Amino acid sequence: MTRLLHVLVLAAVLSACSFDVGKFDDRRCQSELACRPDETCQEGLCAQEACTTAADCGPGYQYACEVGGCVVAGCTGDTECALGYSCMDGYCAMECTGADADLDGVCDPVDNCVTTANRNQTDGDGDLIGDACDTCPQDAENDGDGDSICGDLDNCPFITNTSQLDRDGDGMGNECDADDDADGQIDTLDLAPLNPDLCGDSDDDTCDDCAIGTDDLGPLVDRTPSNDGADADSDGACDAGDLDDDNDGIADLLDPATTNPDLCGDNDADTCDDCAVGTDDFGVLADNRPAADGTDADADGQCDTGDPDDDNDLRPDVADTCPTGVTGWISSATTDVDLDGCRDAVEDCNTCAATCGATCTDGDSDGQPDCLEQYCGADPLVTSSTCVLVGSEAAMNSAVIAANGNGTPGRDFILIETSYTMAGDPNNITGNDAVQIRACAGATITVDDGLPLLDTNRVLFEVTGDGNVFDGILVTNIDDGYTMFLLGGDGNVVRNSTITSYERTGVLITGADNTVLNNVIAGGTAAGTFANAAAIMVNGNNADRNRIISNVLVQTAHDGIRVLDADELLIDHNTIAGHAGDAISFVPGVGGNTTTAANLCVRNNILANNQGAALRSPAMTALTFSTACELSLTGGLYGNDQVGNGGVCAGTACTGCACLAQAPVGGQASFFEYSLPPAFTSTTFGDEDFFCVAEALLIDAADVVDGDLVTVGSQPHDLNGREPGDFVPQAPDIGGREDGAEGCY
Repeated sequence: MTRLLHVLVLAAVLSACSFDVGKFDDRRCQSELACRPDETCQEGLCAQEACTTAADCGPGYQYACEVGGCVVAGCTGDTECALGYSCMDGYCAMECTGADADLDGVCDPVDNCVTTANRNQTDGDGDLIGDACDTCPQDAENDGDGDSICGDLDNCPFITNTSQLDRDGDGMGNECDADDDADGQIDTLDLAPLNPDLCGDSDDDTCDDCAIGTDDLGPLVDRTPSNDGADADSDGACDAGDLDDDNDGIADLLDPATTNPDLCGDNDADTCDDCAVGTDDFGVLADNRPAADGTDADADGQCDTGDPDDDNDLRPDVADTCPTGVTGWISSATTDVDLDGCRDAVEDCNTCAATCGATCTDGDSDGQPDCLEQYCGADPLVTSSTCVLVGSEAAMNSAVIAANGNGTPGRDFILIETSYTMAGDPNNITGNDAVQIRACAGATITVDDGLPLLDTNRVLFEVTGDGNVFDGILVTNIDDGYTMFLLGGDGNVVRNSTITSYERTGVLITGADNTVLNNVIAGGTAAGTFANAAAIMVNGNNADRNRIISNVLVQTAHDGIRVLDADELLIDHNTIAGHAGDAISFVPGVGGNTTTAANLCVRNNILANNQGAALRSPAMTALTFSTACELSLTGGLYGNDQVGNGGVCAGTACTGCACLAQAPVGGQASFFEYSLPPAFTSTTFGDEDFFCVAEALLIDAADVVDGDLVTVGSQPHDLNGREPGDFVPQAPDIGGREDGAEGCY
């Protein structure tokens, strides 16, 4: 009954009182003798011992394990204790059959401190010696190395070291630490085992491997042979032992700047340090290059700084206005009229017209060099005749407006200096003889309105006036470049230009007497059968006497040449190849009207590799050909070459090439004189031989040269040759375009 009451009281106390975890009644204590048998003295307070079973509570007393805590049975007499226990000091204690020397209530045979009272029997290290009598209560080995320092406090618990020295502070005494100074070199190989800055020189570069280190006595390794001293060239050898600290190829003993790879002396005495240019700075390659130690305009091995004639034109630099100019020439009265050291044809007028061949004079004192004015077409001796320089959309529009409004005789000469983008609607050219527009090399006009979802069908150059000239223009399209040139007036010229990536028409001709000469037109994107889609299109009741000569029309999504209405049309010496449509197509005009195509002259063209036919004429009367054109042909042969096309002739009116009935004797055979594969060496736009070199065909000069053709100066225009000058009948490139000495491209 008493025991039950005790348990109930304990439970009530535990539930009703706010005890600390693990504490029973929180009485203060200095030793376990001040606590109950089922308590231990912790941090100066009596705390209940924890248990899972009564056996966990130890011997000596009658225990029960209640609610995870040891509970000793209380009593007032022996009858309240279990068999083998008697009531002692109010608790049921084990009845000893032997002695209890320390009178702690725990019989000597089971007491872990026989002579020291410890009725709780606490044994922190589990060595069967109670803490009350254990000299090392937290060391089960009880000072295993015998150095009088318990193992839990000993930094070398198994090696005697009464000094407890620990050089690197890692918690391991020097006596048992394999690397006392934590430098990464074990003590048996370390020349200074207690010094983290010294550990030996394994790479023999005269710098100790630990000289730089990382964290002194810290845990990181200080032994870094590849970083053991100043190393200018980072080659792993410290400068103290490196024979060439800066890796410039000159030994330190001979190097005036041992750690600077850009300085090593001037052995060739050209006033430039031999390492001034170098190769790879501190890298493994030698920087000592006397023959390439500075800018050397004439590549004679002497840097310009010490070369008395940098460009080798025999004009000393002190008297040379262009001392580092073009090389490969000699200054003389012929090549350098003013003997200023600047080559007249190139340097004296260093503009986009650098090859104009004039000295840099300004005959009319208008601020523009004569050769620049010659290039754009202006008169260098007339002050009022100047080049209008443009390099933006706004500048071009302003120039066109001014030209249209110029009532005085003569053109305005517009020169495109730099590339620009045409985003808005350009101004039409309405004046007669209003403009001649040229471009500097590489200056390109790109059509792009920046609105890919909005189709504005823009025309880049719409010409309603007469007698205007476009020469050497580079135009391309990103978006809404519907037509690049629309020649609605008469006598206009588009020549020597490159037109790419347009949408519907490269050149649209609706006026008369216009000339399209020596152009490259490629990359038209409009696919399908469109009445207004072709590299070149001729369409208009008055579109007569137009000339399409020596052009390269290639690789579009539609036809090469499309004719809707035209008389006396000359199509001569063109390369028309690689189109998704036909090479040449005569189709009904707007509204389905029957096309009039009379007095035609279609000769000496190469029509190759088009997906459509070489010639198409749907729903129109037979084509008629110019008598003058026929008279100029040798043996009645037109010299056209068709090969690799989707057909020879096509269309309702041209079945079986019936549309060629008006051709000279032989019909189709006379019209298509050749069927030989062209010797194209490239189909890459921009290459020199891009769609222009054909088989060497023996054609008489009369086949291509007659009164209809253009002359350049006093010479007949060489429509096909790879070199400028007279036509060469023995080896023409049928369908090529003449573009000076650089060939047809």
